Amino acid sequence: MTPIILRSEVQREFAMNRLKVLNIGAELLEVVIRKHSPLKTNPQLRTVHMWFKEIAAETGHTPEDIKALMKAEFLGREVREVMGKAVETTPSLADLKKQEMTDFMTRVLAFANEFGVVLTHPDDAPGQMAAVR
Repeated sequence: MTPIILRSEVQREFAMNRLKVLNIGAELLEVVIRKHSPLKTNPQLRTVHMWFKEIAAETGHTPEDIKALMKAEFLGREVREVMGKAVETTPSLADLKKQEMTDFMTRVLAFANEFGVVLTHPDDAPGQMAAVR
């Protein structure tokens, strides 16, 4: 089921109507109501990928390797079973909430500083919007 974000009375009515037509009893259902937390922004994603390229250029690694390292270090790893085999994965950046992405970017920036890599601030990059907020 797609999340419904309530911004108006019309959306509240839509959500209530969706609940009314659910088939209760066929299977267990879960309804969760919580404060909305927006996903990461496109400027955040563009900036962090720019940073991966900058770190890669300074260290001799590929941007993909830097991204994999940053995700493993700062987002953690998990092991999932896929077709009977254990597969190690890291969370997707696309699934991060805005504040989670901000925290991740802060850690990437600190990592780069630790290794003497100067990263472009979003305000300094042509076509980039301020992303770290």
